[in-house]
Amino acid sequence: MRNIIFFICCLVSFPIWAQSVEDNPEVRSWLDKMFQHLDKTKVPHGLLRDYAFELADLDI
Repeated sequence: MRNIIFFICCLVSFPIWAQSVEDNPEVRSWLDKMFQHLDKTKVPHGLLRDYAFELADLDI
């Protein structure tokens, strides 16, 4: 019975681990270097699609 409860708890908590964001400093430093000379005041709406990780749908 304990094994079944443990298994169910693991299955229920699995989606929590799936939602974590992977921190990738290599990619972030590469993007920082690429956009370091960009004048961010000339970007309309303050949105840089190429600078962000695609974690959300930006077309909303």
